[in-house]
Amino acid sequence: MHLLNRQEADTICGAFESIRGDYQAARSSRLRRQRSGVPATGASADYHYRSEVDFLKILEYCRDFDRNDAVIGQAVNRACDNIVQGGFQPAPDTGDKQLDAELTERWKEWSDNPELCDIQGELPFAELEWIAWRQKIVDGDVCGILLDNGSVQLMESHRLRTPGGIDDWVVHGVRLGTARRRLEYLFTKEDVDPWLPVRSVTEVSRYPVRDALGIRQVAHLYRSNRYSQTRGVSDFAPVFDVISGIEDLNLAKIVQAQIVSCIAFFLEQTSGAPPQTRDSGKVTYDEATESKLTADLRPGAIKKLPPGTTLKSFSPNVPNPEFFQHLKWLISLISVNLGMPLVLVMLDASETNFSGWRGAIDQAKQGWKRNQDLFIRRFHSPIWKWKLTQWSLLDPALMSARERLGNAYYKNNWQKPGWPYIEPLKDTQADVLRLKNVLISPRRVHSERGRDYDVIVKETIEDNASAIEAAYLKAEELKERLGIELHWRELLPLPMPEGVSKPSQPKPTPAEDQQDEEEDEDA
Repeated sequence: MHLLNRQEADTICGAFESIRGDYQAARSSRLRRQRSGVPATGASADYHYRSEVDFLKILEYCRDFDRNDAVIGQAVNRACDNIVQGGFQPAPDTGDKQLDAELTERWKEWSDNPELCDIQGELPFAELEWIAWRQKIVDGDVCGILLDNGSVQLMESHRLRTPGGIDDWVVHGVRLGTARRRLEYLFTKEDVDPWLPVRSVTEVSRYPVRDALGIRQVAHLYRSNRYSQTRGVSDFAPVFDVISGIEDLNLAKIVQAQIVSCIAFFLEQTSGAPPQTRDSGKVTYDEATESKLTADLRPGAIKKLPPGTTLKSFSPNVPNPEFFQHLKWLISLISVNLGMPLVLVMLDASETNFSGWRGAIDQAKQGWKRNQDLFIRRFHSPIWKWKLTQWSLLDPALMSARERLGNAYYKNNWQKPGWPYIEPLKDTQADVLRLKNVLISPRRVHSERGRDYDVIVKETIEDNASAIEAAYLKAEELKERLGIELHWRELLPLPMPEGVSKPSQPKPTPAEDQQDEEEDEDA
């Protein structure tokens, strides 16, 4: 037995501590896939799409998925429908009610008119929103150029290019400054000819990110998963091979089913059976393959097989049950990357119950809300500030308000689209309970559901006032014509709030109080 001295013991203990302190993930293994493009010294996010050719290839492949694959395009539409819906609505909060109303009206007039908001004059702003978010999912990013004429021009991802001979820090068409601050966007010349791709990147149009007032002139919509990421990458990049495999697998199964359907049965002959003659019945032969093609068959016909021949049916189960489970798993991987439950992508809730459906939708809403916040921050807020600045430069009254209010002039709470109640009765009761216990304000309850609180209150008051006025006038008419004493509430029984059994009586006027006092004195 060899006794270790202190130095040897310290060496062995240090070795074991080193082993325990390492990450197993850093160790190579023959069972682990070797990943390419992983620098040992670390790199920024832009390093991983440094090749413009590869970057554009990913872009066009993903567009092909969206264009030709059976599931992908519809899944993207479903994601856009849930996040964008009918569009985002502004709710100015400048502190000046009259100014808020004017800005809201100006925005509605501009956003609803394609001739004003779209450089092509084709789409209202709500459809520009939908297309912008869709291209963000498929392409990875999209830019909105805010033009001097007051309209928006959407620039697709492939137009952002880096021409040769530029020495500045330019990442696929985005020129960066110190601390990676975006300074300029470079877009290639528009090729109107539909038969030609982008032919040259030598001619580019430069658009500064901000003007002299510091107002953004380019709204760049993309998602960055790292702080050092300049361009957006398609949501389909992590499931690139999965999407390709789905279409290949589905096509293979379709071809297999077609081939199998061509075979009805097999005829097996035992050894020693007499050979069949060519003139046996009405049979057509293929001289090339020496096989029988057609026979005189009709409904109810009974055929006698030749001696020694056995008929064996051929009806394989194509596709087999495992195929559907595997296909559902592959689509689930795509759904996860889109932030969509499988039941929503497939529009099929047969795989779960009501609780499962609700749980999946509730979890998906967390991601949808985050996407809506990203959309507002990267797309809507720059456009709102740009439009308000343009209006102030053209209208002295708005310029005066802008100088008076400062940054408050631009303050705005975007009304994000909401989602309908899954269980209307229970969800409504939950909202009432939160309001009763002052856990939330009425304004926020309506905002959660995609409604404008000010509009709801205004419409409610106007509708009730109109109904009360009509009921009162009708009651007076009946009293005068028929001599019937009626209260307008008998003609218009408005619903009472919870816990209130009868309407509150109006306070008497001073004249009525004086009259009551005189009657009491006389009595």
